[in-house]
Amino acid sequence: MLNFELEIQKLKDQIALLEREQNSIPTFSFSKITFEDLYNLVDIEREFDQTKFHKWLNFSFNFSQDEVDFLQNIIDDNIFLISSYKEEDLKIKVISPIINKIKFFSLKDKFRDFYEEPLIYKTDKFIFSGTTDFIVSRGLQFSQKPLFLFKNSKKVAIFLILNRNFLLN
Repeated sequence: MLNFELEIQKLKDQIALLEREQNSIPTFSFSKITFEDLYNLVDIEREFDQTKFHKWLNFSFNFSQDEVDFLQNIIDDNIFLISSYKEEDLKIKVISPIINKIKFFSLKDKFRDFYEEPLIYKTDKFIFSGTTDFIVSRGLQFSQKPLFLFKNSKKVAIFLILNRNFLLN
């Protein structure tokens, strides 16, 4: 299966190379771009002042016992094998149950959750592209305006499971 995935990635890389040559506009993948690339392309600086995040990072939330039990069961069921899970195993066994506990849908406000959603951001100087694992976006039938997304869900889930005290305290 791994060889199949490698062949797919090689083909994707070849397509991206052909598109770059055709467009002559530098194209960057969200999953591979570095901070240095971003710094050279856009007016971006690393923010060291964390005070604007103080309220968010120090928000006190009390989990109900049912919520603690739910999270503990996910941890107990997966802790010994999580580092060997493939991305899809991880999504189904760990991430999906947690995401499904949260309602990411509003018919009134017209937003919902989307999965494996392609994103492209184009300017006359560069193109950013990639596929998200999960995104909450305005739009009901089609993602129109991203509100929140994540990519590389395996790294996030392994961190949370292996640092369960962080998660449950």
